Amino acid sequence: MRSSRYQGDRILYLQRGILVALTLLLSVLASSSHGQSTSPTGHPARETSGPVSLVWLQSQPAKLDSAGVAELLKRIFDEETARSIVIPPAKNGVHAFLFTRGEIIFGIIVSDQPYFVGADREKAIETFRGPVRKLIEAHQSWVSIDVFEPEDAPKELVDPVLGKVAAALLDERALLLYAPHRDLATIPDKTTRARLAGLRPMEVLAPNRPVPVVKIDINDPEIKAAQDESRKQWPDFVSAWEKRDDSQRFFVKTAFVEGDQTEHMWILVHALTREKAEGTLDNDPESVQGVRAGDQLSVPVSAVEDWLYRDAEGKTVGGFTTKVLEKRDKQGPPKPP
Repeated sequence: MRSSRYQGDRILYLQRGILVALTLLLSVLASSSHGQSTSPTGHPARETSGPVSLVWLQSQPAKLDSAGVAELLKRIFDEETARSIVIPPAKNGVHAFLFTRGEIIFGIIVSDQPYFVGADREKAIETFRGPVRKLIEAHQSWVSIDVFEPEDAPKELVDPVLGKVAAALLDERALLLYAPHRDLATIPDKTTRARLAGLRPMEVLAPNRPVPVVKIDINDPEIKAAQDESRKQWPDFVSAWEKRDDSQRFFVKTAFVEGDQTEHMWILVHALTREKAEGTLDNDPESVQGVRAGDQLSVPVSAVEDWLYRDAEGKTVGGFTTKVLEKRDKQGPPKPP
């Protein structure tokens, strides 16, 4: 409970917020019964412009109690945050630990049951591909860090808390990190915890969607011209990266060659300079075998074939080779001579 040194209006605000959060949480607990179809998150549906939840699917249930959560919050934040914990009654294998940072109420939720169940599990399996799909099928339990009240809290206050708590709780049992309100997921690797605890925690997440494979001639003059243009405009890409915000994703494309097989695939950028790009492979290959989605890669500018990102208005910038392929797709196959 809150210390008596808090002013009366602040106590009333927090008490009202906790009651709202408890109401939301009880609806979560009521819907989280094994074998029944729930929403994909198991949480009340909420519309938001930013992330309100980070979920990680696990191979085994997490073991958390009030003392452990209080110690974790004290270590990450301060003693005041640790003392703010409120624990509603558990139900259907779901346990929750509510806490406040400033005037925002967060909740750590722990379940010993699968996150995706029933029809939502089938939908998730159909939507995602490769190793992500396999992890959805294999997971046994989940943990999440949620924003409960207010739901429209500024992301500059929310994101660091979500990231730091997730970084502290993530361990070898974590199979997949998922943000349901952005429909983004990533497979944790050795850099994930550090990036979650860093200045841009949401950059750890990446789309995991089926990527169409398009056959192209490596000597195609239009494609070669588009690749040359992407390298020519590389400084513009670097400049945009340096001014980015957490909602933006930057990608570079490069070729992967194994014997007589060549695939051109996108890499989600984590670090960028005028000389190279570093990041993770964004999708599984169709033919080459030496890499897979989530692999850490470094690409020199000389090997970059394309780049793209979305600006503040949501407009795609770059994608030089993509534009060539899209134009051809609209035109249809070439007519025979």
